[in-house]
Formats: sequence, C-alpha cells, structure tokens
Amino acid sequence: MSRTRQTLLLLGLGTLGLLGLAAMAAGQVDTQAARKQYDLKVKQLAADAGAQEHYALAKWCLKNNLPAETLSHALDAHKQSPDDVRVKYLIYILGGTALPPAGDATAAVPVVAPLVGTRKSGSLSSEQIDAIIGREDIKQIRGFRSIQRLLVAKCANAKCHGGMGTGAKWVLVLQGRTDDRQLAENFQIVQKYFNRENPDESVFLTKPLTGSEAGHPVKAIRGKTESIYQETVKYIKGLKTQADMIWDNAKK
Repeated sequence: MSRTRQTLLLLGLGTLGLLGLAAMAAGQVDTQAARKQYDLKVKQLAADAGAQEHYALAKWCLKNNLPAETLSHALDAHKQSPDDVRVKYLIYILGGTALPPAGDATAAVPVVAPLVGTRKSGSLSSEQIDAIIGREDIKQIRGFRSIQRLLVAKCANAKCHGGMGTGAKWVLVLQGRTDDRQLAENFQIVQKYFNRENPDESVFLTKPLTGSEAGHPVKAIRGKTESIYQETVKYIKGLKTQADMIWDNAKK
C-alpha cells in the first residue's frame, strides 16, 4: 500500500467508525455480557485465523469495552499483516493518546501537536527539546539548519517571520546561533505546515508560492525551481510520515 493510500485510509477510518467505537468503549456496554459473547467468539475462531479475522474481532472487542482482548487480537493481526495500517491505527487508539482528526488527507496532522505560539528563544524546556529530537531523530533536526538558512534569507526580516507584532502565524527564533535547541524550536514552529505524505502540497510551500491568492502577503517563492522550494521538498521527504509517527507512538 502506498504512503498516500495509507494516509487516506488513516484519516478516513475516523469517519468509517473507529472514532465512534472508541467513544462507545467508555463504559456504555455491559462488560460481563460482552465477555461471555467474546468467549464464544474465541471458541469459534479457527486456530489458523488470519489477520482479517483477528482485526474484526479486535474491533468487536473495542466496541464492547474489552481493551485487553482488543490489544491481544490487534497484535495477532499485526504479526500476520505488519503493513496493515488499519491494525496500526487500532493499536494507536489503545495507546490512549489523541486521535488524528478525520479530514483533508493533504493536511499535515502531527501526532505530537506543535506548541502554538512558541516565539522566544529558550521557551521550550530541555524535556520538550529532547522529545522533539527523539520523535524526529537528531539528524533531521540538524538537517533543518539548511532550511533555516534559506528562511532567514527569504522570510525572516523584522516585518515578516522574524519579528513580533507582524500578524505572522509563526516567528522564527533567531539569535545568531544554530545549536540543537534553536533548530528544534524553529523546526517545531514550522513543521505543522509540512505535508509529510505529499511535500509539494505543504502549506509551508504553497502559500508563499501562490502569494496573495492563498492568503500570503507576497509571493515569497518565485517558482518550484527556486532553491528554497527544492531543498524544502527534499527535506520533508526525509521526515517520518504520519503513519510512521502513529506507529512509533503506538509501540511506546
């Protein structure tokens, strides 16, 4: 299954019912009766049951407020079909973390929500910096240096994304240094505008490329052949995809 199809499936599963199942699992079901039904279903489950059978039973368990049984069958399904993103998503639900919203598959949906309003150097704690680096990998954070250098040249004057009070949705942390902390802070500020599945569709690129028609004051990127566009696309392609991030989170 392609990355794009995986993302479409991930974002569509919410509307197909898993979000509803998760809500129903909050305790509205008679657990004792459900467990009796589960015992019967397990007896009927063939010894050589495949991934689809285990996945179907896992969904039934989730709907009927049997979390341990849900996880057991989800893991069995994953062993037999490790690339099935539906199973990964189900395991992710069991992790108890916030679900990615259903919606436009072209929108970036970070598993760990970016900190909104991060503007000042040092505003992130060491623990937050470590979490960003751990999530993305230190090589990717340090690789952001080349993107930051281009942003400083193109976008970070005092009237745009380099100064406060400009009305810009994000402002870079710029104090003449490019250590891991500064890079992680600036990465966290702008990465919510990346589309990891389809880098060319990143709002980070499409708005400044289109200009006022897309709600950006100026056409800051003249074309797709410009270095800031090419290097940013290449950089985003090297980041983890949304499906990868969801699965990393599910394994914790």
